[in-house]
Amino acid sequence: MGQTDADSPQYRLERLGPEALSDAELMAVVLDAGKNGRTKLAKAHKICEHFALGGLLALLPDELKRIDGINCSDAALLSAGSELAKRALEKGLGSRRVIRGAQDVLRVADELRD
Repeated sequence: MGQTDADSPQYRLERLGPEALSDAELMAVVLDAGKNGRTKLAKAHKICEHFALGGLLALLPDELKRIDGINCSDAALLSAGSELAKRALEKGLGSRRVIRGAQDVLRVADELRD
């Protein structure tokens, strides 16, 4: 049985948000259709088999292109996305405060008063 549009990573992202998607599904959203009839998700799973998600941040496009089915465009898209993620982390955008309840609100209010 094939994948329906409702099951596609793009649709799931729109409907459920990026937090609900697996690493491979998020990668599939970035990738375009591949050679040899590979689907976006199959390509993404192939990448996840070769590298840990954190390891992608250090890879060069040439290293990604060594994976069967990953073309120049795929490698460039993933490298650009990885670089943007690294830059965001370096600027501290990954350290936003999370408010889950009244105690968190009080803590932030106290900090703002100081």
